[in-house]
Amino acid sequence: MTINETPRFLHDDDETAAAVVMYERLNSADVTSSDHNAAILDKIRSNDPTFTDLFISSAHDGQVGSVCTTDFIVHDGDVLECLGYFIGRNTTLLHVCIATDLSEVGDRDALLRGINGSRCVEVFELYDHLGLDVGLLTDFIRMNRKLKSLTLGGNDIKDDDSGGGIADLAIALVNQPSLESLTLQNSDLNIIGCMSLCSQACSSNVPIAPNLKHLDLSLNSIDDAALEVLATSLSLGTGLKSLDLSQNPSIGAAGLRSLATLLQSENCRLEDLHLNDMHIGDDGAEALATALSGNTTLRRLHISPSDAGISASGWSSFWKLLSDASSINNTYLSSHTLQVIGSNNDSVGVPTNIIGLNSDSLHK
Repeated sequence: MTINETPRFLHDDDETAAAVVMYERLNSADVTSSDHNAAILDKIRSNDPTFTDLFISSAHDGQVGSVCTTDFIVHDGDVLECLGYFIGRNTTLLHVCIATDLSEVGDRDALLRGINGSRCVEVFELYDHLGLDVGLLTDFIRMNRKLKSLTLGGNDIKDDDSGGGIADLAIALVNQPSLESLTLQNSDLNIIGCMSLCSQACSSNVPIAPNLKHLDLSLNSIDDAALEVLATSLSLGTGLKSLDLSQNPSIGAAGLRSLATLLQSENCRLEDLHLNDMHIGDDGAEALATALSGNTTLRRLHISPSDAGISASGWSSFWKLLSDASSINNTYLSSHTLQVIGSNNDSVGVPTNIIGLNSDSLHK
């Protein structure tokens, strides 16, 4: 069978037996551009138990040097529909990473439609796919009970209700019991996107994803209003341990103050809050300290002191949070778990009486 005769059934909802037979009879060399790629496709097709990691990128990215045995470098002549089909039917792959947008070298949507059938991949990463139609992956996200980590980084995901966007992702996530880590970094997520992401959770009074532990929303367009929506939704969960909101410059004191909904919730299990490379200011520092009052779980508050714009007055809010002896009640509400304020590589401007406080409880 030649490349031009490759069946196109994956564009349809009905996977006919005849089409499956046609795929299974394909010669890998006929639908790949090199012996290297053909060898990788053969390993995927045969469910090679030693082949568990797959990295897909484009030759247009300027790949130089030696090629790793797990790298499928897409050139002209690689039929992505076939690659996606066999990934979707594979039972041994644990990690799939698509490192760049493949639309210039093949049918990326056909690749994703095929991957949508996978029920074994535990870690999936997809980067830099502009105009990504999440609807192509919703079955994979919702029905793959082995999926632990999902990264959709640098993807321009639609935030309206036209289908294939954040709303579809939210529906899939709320029914995903195994997912522990979600990264939506640099996805232009704004107030509309946050409302869509949280809509299913809030309407059903359930977490965004039942067992989510790590959520990375850095490098987005989240503002105060969006953060308020997120904080309300995240307070419904009981497992979130790490939240990354770094490099969202539109978040101000009002947004940081709204984090109290999460941080003071009885459900809160958050241990790490990342607010790196952001201007916090004295008002923001006071808002954070207020939001953390009474919190008994946060251990590390990651900020970039040299960029945070916090003066001695702002730092005093954290000192009061850590050790307020003005009354018995305030001493009780002081944080006895917070061990790090700042960054391991940046302590510029952090008062020495704050650095290391509570560190004696680190190994308890």
